[in-house]
Amino acid sequence: MNDCSSNQWDDIAEPPSRAPQAGLSLIEVLTAMAVLGISLMGSISSLLGMASLDDSLRFRTTAVRAAVSKMEVILAYDHAGDITNLVDWLGQPDQAIFSVDELPPPETADLDPAIQGMMAVGDDPECGNILMDATDDQRIRIAINVNWRSRSGEARVFRLPMTISAVVTP
Repeated sequence: MNDCSSNQWDDIAEPPSRAPQAGLSLIEVLTAMAVLGISLMGSISSLLGMASLDDSLRFRTTAVRAAVSKMEVILAYDHAGDITNLVDWLGQPDQAIFSVDELPPPETADLDPAIQGMMAVGDDPECGNILMDATDDQRIRIAINVNWRSRSGEARVFRLPMTISAVVTP
């Protein structure tokens, strides 16, 4: 017999309720990996840029030290009050061209043509050179140049200009 008061479905057990799952979905994991990957690429490019800047600044500092050192040698030279003695001394190739061991040497084509003319055939180019303008009897304009090649192969130069005036006695 059929009992109308009871539902035939009452005897069937209900499925257990599902607790929320702990953990991350695949989309959340992929998004997190993408964010971390972009951050890592930015960090690596920053580190590479800082390393390149470090090399550039180290070479430039070395060039400044070499130019200032050469300037001190020029200022210390005793030209006996006659500026032409200084011009003659600076015109000698062993004074006009100097090396800077800590810098990568430049290519010969990077040097001033006047300096290229002072170099002996087959000489490796030196990093430092001195150019002067002695057309005025009362002063010499000097440019101390330090040339080098960057790690990327670009020609670099640091130029230290100076003027030396003749001593005028009354």
